[in-house]
Amino acid sequence: MHEPAFSPLDVERELRRIGVDLKRLTGRGVKPADFVNWLRTVPGGIGHEAFMARLQAPSGAGGPHSPGVNEPPAPDALTYRDAEIEERKAFVQELKRVVPRSTWAQGSEGFGFDPPHGLAHALAVLRALPDGAGPTAFVQALNATPPLGNSPSGPGA
Repeated sequence: MHEPAFSPLDVERELRRIGVDLKRLTGRGVKPADFVNWLRTVPGGIGHEAFMARLQAPSGAGGPHSPGVNEPPAPDALTYRDAEIEERKAFVQELKRVVPRSTWAQGSEGFGFDPPHGLAHALAVLRALPDGAGPTAFVQALNATPPLGNSPSGPGA
């Protein structure tokens, strides 16, 4: 059976929607797809303490579990948007398209950096590049493209 791909950003978006203080959260071993689907059943804005109580509850009392077909997502789960998370997810998607693993230097473990003119600038640069252009093309385009007028200056994403 094919499970949809979930990223840590999907989990972070759902936790933000619910109102969880991410610095105070401690993990609980649940299959990632089930955890994200369960998170989507938790009402938004309930806050950290209510979420923690739910997280520690047994599955029969609303704790983490694989939601059944008769257990719909919370009303706001389908409409909630987090601009920061959406931008980061778009960046990761575009980075994978433009700089696929096959273009990495042999022995490389990744492609980590802080976009010099912010994430919005780096995302715009990526969107202008063809599939599989590679890391060199991306870095050259990043350096050759002036910063966006509304991007925060300085490092970071």
